[in-house]
Amino acid sequence: MFDLIVTSVGVAAGVTVVIAARQGSKAHAALSARLARGEVSRAEADRARLRLHLRSRNLGRTTTGVVLALLAAVLAHAAVVGGWDGRALYYVVLLSVLTVWCVAGLRQSERLVDEARRGDGS
Repeated sequence: MFDLIVTSVGVAAGVTVVIAARQGSKAHAALSARLARGEVSRAEADRARLRLHLRSRNLGRTTTGVVLALLAAVLAHAAVVGGWDGRALYYVVLLSVLTVWCVAGLRQSERLVDEARRGDGS
């Protein structure tokens, strides 16, 4: 049952992240197109880009938190049950790699927010 819960939460979180990232990418492309057509001013585009980067950063923080929570749950379950079998080790390795990937993405989002703030003057 534990494996089913971990897998279900992981898949649900992954699908949610992919959908949210695609929406953010589409919003960024739409903003760039509107700026190119002259529908928005440079200042408005910069503020909108900052909002998109902030949303991306929040998604990264949430994703990192979910992955860390899953990793903690797997470690706690293995410690309580005493079952350091292949499945537990698989989850630990997978979630550790995902944590590193999430943190790298989060650092990039933080950098983009900082750059957008410097450019916007906020």
